[in-house]
Amino acid sequence: MKIWGPPASKRSATVSESVGDDQRSDARAVAFDAPLLCMPVQGNADRGSGPGDLRYKCMSHFGGNCSDACRITGPTTKLSDGARRFIRRCARDPPVDLSLENPPLRSAADIGAIFSEVSRLGLDSVRTLTVGPWGSSALGHTCGSSCDNDCDMDEECDDADTIASCVMSRVATWSPWHLRSFSVTDLRLGNVTDLVRLLRSLPGTVHTIRLIGLGLGPNGWIEQCLSALKSTPRQLLLDLARNGLQDKDVEILTPLISAADSMLTLTGLSLSCNPGVTNIGLTLLLSVSASASLITCDLSECSLGVEGAHVLLDRLKSPALASLQELSLYRVGFDAESICRLVEGAAHAPALRAINVTANGQHTVGWV
Repeated sequence: MKIWGPPASKRSATVSESVGDDQRSDARAVAFDAPLLCMPVQGNADRGSGPGDLRYKCMSHFGGNCSDACRITGPTTKLSDGARRFIRRCARDPPVDLSLENPPLRSAADIGAIFSEVSRLGLDSVRTLTVGPWGSSALGHTCGSSCDNDCDMDEECDDADTIASCVMSRVATWSPWHLRSFSVTDLRLGNVTDLVRLLRSLPGTVHTIRLIGLGLGPNGWIEQCLSALKSTPRQLLLDLARNGLQDKDVEILTPLISAADSMLTLTGLSLSCNPGVTNIGLTLLLSVSASASLITCDLSECSLGVEGAHVLLDRLKSPALASLQELSLYRVGFDAESICRLVEGAAHAPALRAINVTANGQHTVGWV
């Protein structure tokens, strides 16, 4: 087997001449990782860590000037493998979709390091920012590493409220980005304060907002979140899937999106996987003027039933859904007769291009 490169003796001599014995491990660490706003330092015996134990230390400790409101102060803060991999990848492959989730990330320090690196590189490539899922791993192993069961870092990850607070504290970093989509998904939040602040801080370029699996219905947070979105003019696709919403929440939702002082133009709405939404909620939704701007609507796995099919059939030919192009009604409890009538009515809808009615009554015997 042939190995390309200088002989081992020459390589050793070169290293010995360029760096001292005490500096070799630090030199290799900096070479292995992309340069950072806050300096990566190699673990050693003085710090009580083993070889290869990369830590992240604020430049201010080395006489530098950390200009990005660095939260990494005091002792060196250990980053997860997931954060280190992302930081190394940033320089050669600028991120478009930035996803902050656990695993592989583990802490607010991980998220702070990632924001710092993207800011340091001056990247303007990020278009999608997603926070979560966080802390919901069924494996119960939260070190953020691809390690084995002997790992000595199997410690608790930061809770969802800490993560939301960390993202909010970095608003000066990400708010100038030309984001198109912002998502918060499956965060087990204890309070809604930081989430509301995040929604108020979103740049006007964001046209897709996904708030998924946050328990907005049971926690009574839907009104606060929607009020936070009203202050910025935007055409919005809003996804509220898996939030335990009920008809009473739709009743709260409709005045907010149709109020005279609202700057929102709702072009898309997803209430999928909210079985508490019934034909009553559907009637409320389609009765407001805001529904006339809907281009896409997803009501999959809502409990609409046959009555919901009748409501839709009445509205499809009316100005209430004049702009609707895509309608998803997967598994909503329609029977075969309702399906046939709805499809027939959809054929005469002015703008409708696609309708999904799978997993309903057409799967019963003899529906054709």
